[in-house]
Amino acid sequence: PNANPFDDARYEVQDPFADPSINHALNSTQIAADDAHHHATVPAPSFHDPSRSRTESQRMDFAELQRREQELAQRELELQAQSEEIRKSGRPPNNFPPFFPFIYMDIKAEIPAASQPVMQRMWWYWLFLEATLVFNCIAALVMLVSHAEGVTSAPTDFGVSFSYLFTVTLLSFFFWYRPLYNAYMKEKSLYYYFYFIFGGLHILVSFYLAVGIPYSGSSGLINAISMFSAGKVVAGVFCILTCACFLAGGLFALFMYRKIHLHYKSQGHTFEDAK
Repeated sequence: PNANPFDDARYEVQDPFADPSINHALNSTQIAADDAHHHATVPAPSFHDPSRSRTESQRMDFAELQRREQELAQRELELQAQSEEIRKSGRPPNNFPPFFPFIYMDIKAEIPAASQPVMQRMWWYWLFLEATLVFNCIAALVMLVSHAEGVTSAPTDFGVSFSYLFTVTLLSFFFWYRPLYNAYMKEKSLYYYFYFIFGGLHILVSFYLAVGIPYSGSSGLINAISMFSAGKVVAGVFCILTCACFLAGGLFALFMYRKIHLHYKSQGHTFEDAK
């Protein structure tokens, strides 16, 4: 008869969420959405690319290598030119003084290794002497412009101190430094005697200039006392420093004089050899 079609079990409405497969798919979708939200809100960590740093370091090393290669190439050209000059003239080209070379000097090339430290010290001392002469001239100029009362020697001292820049420079180089250089280079008694004579005179002159006698061209001790007595403190300080430079140079030269004399005796040189 008239049965209710909705009573048929075939048409019974089933709960879709009761299906396990559907629940599993929904859970997976929710997890994926949560992960996407987390990645969107958390910034990606920044990191340093080591390959870029390595490339920049390699580029800098390559530039440094190129610079060194250029320096070596330039040095090689200079050595080639020097070798050519030696081949033509039979000796190395002159290298001293740098602004007008008329003599060749190279302590490392011409002086025996055992004697190089002594010769190097004497070279530094000669340069110190030049600096002292310049400072002495400046101190004499300060004395001159200070117009100290009762001091009449300032113009003469300045003029003589200025002449020392040329006379003492030339005399010291050719009369005791260069003979000593030749003595160590050639080990000849004659050169040692040149040094002993004129090097000894130079030591005495250094102590004399440290005294600072008026009209001597030295701004030494006596002139310093005169400046302080006249109330010229700045000029007095310059004179004291000049005195200290001459005194220190003379003491060092005396010490080296004795050291060189011991070397002379140890090498068996005699006055007969010098003659």
